[in-house]
Amino acid sequence: MSAGLQIKPVVVTRAESSDGPLSRELRSLGLRALLWPAVSVTTADLGPLSAALAAVTSFGWIVFASRHAVAAVLERLPAAPEGVRVAAVGQATAQVLRQRGLAGGPGAG
Repeated sequence: MSAGLQIKPVVVTRAESSDGPLSRELRSLGLRALLWPAVSVTTADLGPLSAALAAVTSFGWIVFASRHAVAAVLERLPAAPEGVRVAAVGQATAQVLRQRGLAGGPGAG
């Protein structure tokens, strides 16, 4: 970097620790990561999830929108029932599904 070039910090709005992958990558590029999480993940009332999972064999699909949703469901349902397809919104969520032994890419079946 040029001595005259002043680089501003990069604000990281995802919930990650100071040694998270995005922060590490930014630091490796010589940038300063300012952690400012815009989303907080908390445990909600799990009654509706439990009720939905009780009827999961009637589902055609389970679509996950976040890695947190994958964790919440798979704590209660170790595998998708026969005939229920699994998909993910986004590559990071799909990767978590694959790590847990389930397919889950966009358009997966």
